[in-house]
Amino acid sequence: MYGAFSTPSFAVENNIPYVLLDGIMLGDANGDEVIDISDVTYIQRHAAELELLSGIYFKAADVDGNGVVDISDATTIQMFIADLDVQYPIGVVMTQ
Repeated sequence: MYGAFSTPSFAVENNIPYVLLDGIMLGDANGDEVIDISDVTYIQRHAAELELLSGIYFKAADVDGNGVVDISDATTIQMFIADLDVQYPIGVVMTQ
C-alpha cells in the first residue's frame, strides 16, 4: 500500500503489527495537528539548512519516504493543500 505509511485500519484488517508514531500525521512537519502552509515553511527552512527537522518531525516532513526532506516534500504538501491529487497519504497518522 504505502510502505511505512500504511493506515492503522489497513494494518488491522490485514493482521499487520504497527505502532502509532505519537499521533503525528504525515505532512505535519511542525506538529500542530494541521497540514497547512506553515508545514511547507518548516520544510523549506530545513532544506535551506536554517532550522533542521529531526526525529518524528523529520519523518512527518519526509512525505515521499525517501529519507530526505527537501523541496519535493514541500511541493507535495502544497499540492495537498490545494486539494490536488497526491500519491502519499498526507494527513494520515503515521505508523511504523
